[in-house]
Amino acid sequence: MKILFLGLGSIGQRHLQNIQKLQKEKKLPGNLEFFGLVRLEDRHRVIQEGQEKKVADISEYYGMTPVVSWTEAKKVRPDAVFVTNPSSLHIPSALEFARLGSDLFIEKPLGHTTKGLSELERIVKSKKLITMVGFQTRFNPLVTKIKDLVGGKRERIISAAFTWNTFLPAHHTYEDYSKGYAARKDLGGGVVLGLIHEIDLMCYLLGLPKKVIAVGGKLSNLKMNVEDTVAAILNYPKKGKTFPVTLRLSYAQTKEVRKFEFQFEDSTLFVDSMENKYALYGKEGELVEEKTDSTSRKELFEAEVLHFFECVNVRKESNVNIAEARKSLQVAFAIKRQIAKKV
Repeated sequence: MKILFLGLGSIGQRHLQNIQKLQKEKKLPGNLEFFGLVRLEDRHRVIQEGQEKKVADISEYYGMTPVVSWTEAKKVRPDAVFVTNPSSLHIPSALEFARLGSDLFIEKPLGHTTKGLSELERIVKSKKLITMVGFQTRFNPLVTKIKDLVGGKRERIISAAFTWNTFLPAHHTYEDYSKGYAARKDLGGGVVLGLIHEIDLMCYLLGLPKKVIAVGGKLSNLKMNVEDTVAAILNYPKKGKTFPVTLRLSYAQTKEVRKFEFQFEDSTLFVDSMENKYALYGKEGELVEEKTDSTSRKELFEAEVLHFFECVNVRKESNVNIAEARKSLQVAFAIKRQIAKKV
């Protein structure tokens, strides 16, 4: 089976490392051939767990066949392609290889516009291709438990709030953050798409909102030309009424916070995504249930890769295919349109 990586920066190498680790553990077949279209700046660096080390040649390090152009990459006729290049290239890249009949793992976000997305969906459907978008949070056992809990209280939700505030320069300390895709509009950057995991989590737990109101933009002194801070209110239906869900995203907060909460008519749920734990409180403020899950972030990435290969092997749709990933993109674009109004 031929696997092609379109880009081997941090996330591309993470997926490749996990696949090769799972091969050694005999959780994936050993007959996988790896090919990589590698940027010049990535050819001599290996990135692992946020640390960089120099190597003579990244292709030799991973036992991978290098390809130097799109023409050469297409000649490989890969069975599956990992689209791990900048966000602005996701849909164009996926289209090229969908036309060749390759299954697709597309790193989040699905795209930075919807241009070409309907055509991609048409080709995927006609060729019966397997697609998956990299939302590893969905593979967290704690999130699965929370989805069941929220689903059982859906008609009793009063409000909810999601927050993910982090500091972009601290993400990849081995490189100049201002030159990375997250800080550049032309590459599909900005906090809305960069932290779209939280939007996907909202869609996963609650579905699509009826209305989106948002403010924000480039508000800090970070070296980026796209929004770094956003606050939004999303209205969700409830028995002829609506309840508010607030969303806060920032690339400019030096102390990282990632959490969400639900206020129900009879209880309150607090979730700390950094600690991977939740606490449910009852009517009198008493602790009803508390749970911490030990699943690591690394294990979530491994789980999504295993799921993708399982789906490819048995030819079944993944649980985060492009149709599902379109939902979070739809909400993200609604937020971006709102902040562009500058009202």
